Amino acid sequence: RAWCSSLRNLGSHGKRPGTVSRSDLAGSRFCRHAASSGDRRFVGVSESPRIGIFGGTFDPIHSGHLDVAKSARRSLNLSKIFFVPTKSSTHRNSTPIASGHNRFAMVKLAITDASSYRVSDQELRKDGPAYTSDTLEMFLKAGTSPLQLFFIAGTDAFADIASWYNYPHILDLAHFLVVSRPSRP
Repeated sequence: RAWCSSLRNLGSHGKRPGTVSRSDLAGSRFCRHAASSGDRRFVGVSESPRIGIFGGTFDPIHSGHLDVAKSARRSLNLSKIFFVPTKSSTHRNSTPIASGHNRFAMVKLAITDASSYRVSDQELRKDGPAYTSDTLEMFLKAGTSPLQLFFIAGTDAFADIASWYNYPHILDLAHFLVVSRPSRP
């Protein structure tokens, strides 16, 4: 069963989700808002490393991305967060302006001083389309438990989760942390 949460206290980035409302999240068959239920399964599940996966085009990476990563790491006690730039989003009509190589380099520069952050080129190296489920499966095959894996997504992306490759199985591969964007109410 997948769990998701919405980050609060992000300053200008902490606006409530508009595309997917809190009641939609809490009432859905695959997701439950941890704060509204009092559930503390995110905190102290086990002593194993807790890994965050932050996917996106990062065209370019900016302070909003870093604020989300910082809040997710602190709120969920994540050991590491992997930034995973993708070639292009299969759910957006626009193509990234910067090349995959340049976006990877921008992320690497932006996280240089954060020892708990890493950047992965897994999706950029793929010949065909890159899917979130494949990325999550890679972490699971490397020994990370689905209970210790947290995928960070925006409300706009999560609102379309039913159209993602490998849905609904993808919801069993990790917890989903759903974060609103400043441009989205």
